[in-house]
Amino acid sequence: MRNPIVLASGIIGTSATLLKRAADAGAGAVTAKSCGPAPRAGHPNPVALDWGGGLINAIGLTNPGAEAEVDLLAQARAALEPLGCP
Repeated sequence: MRNPIVLASGIIGTSATLLKRAADAGAGAVTAKSCGPAPRAGHPNPVALDWGGGLINAIGLTNPGAEAEVDLLAQARAALEPLGCP
């Protein structure tokens, strides 16, 4: 890795374009969003609650499913390899 800064999982999903943007901005590595075996729509809005002392969220792990995620990860790898960003 070119530096110890790693984009955390789920911050911007698994879009190849967005992960590349993080690498271009200086991230030493990026992490794709978590994915399950089947597509999942997640919870309906609102997904965050301000309880006065902070926020509670329940997104519901929205994801396209493993089969679709394979293509997204391949696109991300192709975009990141020339940059040397895992």
